[in-house]
Amino acid sequence: MPSFQRSRRSTLCRALILAAVAFAAWAGPASADRIHPDTNIVTVLPEAPTAGDPIEILFYVTPGCQIFFSAPQILPNGRILIEGETTDICTPPIIPPYFERFVLNPLPAGHYTVDVLLDNRPYRSGSFDVTAADPTLRLQDGRFSVTVHWKNPYGPGEGEGLPVTLSPEAGYFWFFDSDNAEVTVKILDGRPQNGHFWVFIASMTTLELEVTVTECPEPGRPCRSKTYVQPPRQNRNFVDTRF
Repeated sequence: MPSFQRSRRSTLCRALILAAVAFAAWAGPASADRIHPDTNIVTVLPEAPTAGDPIEILFYVTPGCQIFFSAPQILPNGRILIEGETTDICTPPIIPPYFERFVLNPLPAGHYTVDVLLDNRPYRSGSFDVTAADPTLRLQDGRFSVTVHWKNPYGPGEGEGLPVTLSPEAGYFWFFDSDNAEVTVKILDGRPQNGHFWVFIASMTTLELEVTVTECPEPGRPCRSKTYVQPPRQNRNFVDTRF
């Protein structure tokens, strides 16, 4: 190959790599100021996750060849293991540095470590803490707060439902898996119709439930609460158009 062609190709390769690095630092799910400056450290977003937050794990990859990473394994001791393997697919084509990204469902409160292995050797690492989530669902611009306490009639266990907001008027609670809604709640402003707010509660479980709805209106007026009870081993929905 003539020397000027080799030179052009080398210049183009360097330009592509620099462009890719700049793009990775600027674009994607996390901006450069939120990525840990040490490229050996795993970045976790949000920076202070709660038990109600999906967790994003990012780490910097500088391959010479293609690398395939397995999905994270969440081990019982709080260790999150990600294993990578280098393939024999190398340049060309050129593989620029990039951010590998995984998203996990919310994790229980506790301390976690992230270990990334590449070809069975340590590659990237990090740690983070998950704190307890706020168990309160706030609706109607914060005028209403809703909590759900559950008890398992089939065995040991009880706890607070964790909320997910769907709209200013509605949301749901999950107990064991963030992808599994157990109770949905909607509160509508029915005052133009009958002078009251309307509360709709839909249960999708036979666990014992206590759903407490609290209204705190304008400052200077007292708050008031109602509790809707689902007995164990039953399934009940509630419609209260005179809250």
